[in-house]
Amino acid sequence: MDAVDLRTLSAAELTDLVRQLQAAHEQLLTSAAALSQLSVTVQQALAPGAASDQVRALLAMSQFLTVEHSDEELAAMLGRQSAELFEVDGGVLFLADEAGGLAPASPTGLPASAEAVDYVAATARQAWQTQSVVTAPGNGAGLPACAALPLVRHGRGIGAFVLTRAQPGELGFAPETWALATIFAGVVAVACANLQHVAALRREARLLEALVEQRTRQLQSSRDVLRAVFDHLPEGVLLLDADDRVLAANTVFCETILGRHPRDVVGQQYGEVLRALEKRAGAQGSLRVTAVAAPGDGRSGQRLVFWGPEARG
Repeated sequence: MDAVDLRTLSAAELTDLVRQLQAAHEQLLTSAAALSQLSVTVQQALAPGAASDQVRALLAMSQFLTVEHSDEELAAMLGRQSAELFEVDGGVLFLADEAGGLAPASPTGLPASAEAVDYVAATARQAWQTQSVVTAPGNGAGLPACAALPLVRHGRGIGAFVLTRAQPGELGFAPETWALATIFAGVVAVACANLQHVAALRREARLLEALVEQRTRQLQSSRDVLRAVFDHLPEGVLLLDADDRVLAANTVFCETILGRHPRDVVGQQYGEVLRALEKRAGAQGSLRVTAVAAPGDGRSGQRLVFWGPEARG
């Protein structure tokens, strides 16, 4: 989902954005279902007893990923599971950022030296950019052996996961282990895509909440101004709905003409107000009354009723 300035959106555009957020939420639910199905498929596809420890580890990982976790929790779990699945020292999760770069999702699993970190990161970057597995042998001077697995979702590279081993030399996996690594990378890619969608949804939700608060304040400010103008008109004014019920009454009408508090007028039927006015007619003398349609498209049926010697024609 592309970044937008919510302050510039119309009501229709905001409604459309909400639909997009709902669609993204549905996609998250679909991804979770896909992870669950993947765990079942893996269990059925592999022969009983074949690499049982690896299968159990992969199934446990896929079940873990159906629940939302933080980047740190995800990186720590992947590091543990990669060591169990592939007999390496661990792994490092790298994710693409909004600036178009690649960065570790968490410090978890990173080598101790800055040179080794750069070495692992370069391997991850190459796998991410080429969307292919990249291996690096390391050396005896502290650079670990690496195998970087690209994380691809819907044809888009979203990051890389680097398996690391302190002992230098190519990570020579058997064909079935590479096949397992492919499944592993697919599961991780789905989980990471979910994390990114959740993060995007939360950002958009925060922006929407801020916009709603801002517009609510603006609306309240506008209402306060309109109310002040309404109450300081020299005439008495009533706003009636289509059923002749009083929706609003200004101060002049309530206190000067009718002699009641506004809360005793709003909600009353217009006929009841007229009867109350008849009882005060002697005290008020002759009043002119003018009724006009309230501003708007005319479909609401609302009317404004003006009372006073300067009533509008």
